[in-house]
Amino acid sequence: MIIYKMADVNGMFMREHAFTLTKLGTAKEQMEKLDEALQCYTMAMQITKELLAASPDDGKLKWNMFASYEQIGHIAELKHNYREAELLYRQSLEICRTNVKLGTRPFDEDALASSLYRLGALPLQRKATDEQKECLKEAMSIWKDLYDATGDNLYKKRYDFAKKALRR
Repeated sequence: MIIYKMADVNGMFMREHAFTLTKLGTAKEQMEKLDEALQCYTMAMQITKELLAASPDDGKLKWNMFASYEQIGHIAELKHNYREAELLYRQSLEICRTNVKLGTRPFDEDALASSLYRLGALPLQRKATDEQKECLKEAMSIWKDLYDATGDNLYKKRYDFAKKALRR
């Protein structure tokens, strides 16, 4: 353990450990081992929180925290724990919205629209709430602007998904 602490310059081993746990969580999720995926994502999030406490301005760590909330929220959604998923998606949206406003890299408008979409499309009730509709409309607006600016069909497809979710 002493070697680990001495050799972990700038938290690189911890960063790699969190990255590996996230990748393992993704693999477990794809194998539908949701509890194991959740464990991996949660451990990665704890490591990221520790690193972020030491480096609060690190954009990559902020991104990793945003992604952790999204991943854990997705597991909750897959398990039909929609209220828990909503809380986690709100956390990720708050991190993303704040960092887009600050211009923190690697946050961008597409990440913000995706985060809004996740919250807006979450099946909390049979019909979307007014707040969810606003999230979907904001996501659609961002993706429309991105499509108009770039012509990238990915943004058009995402716009269409949000439009479809808005109709429920």
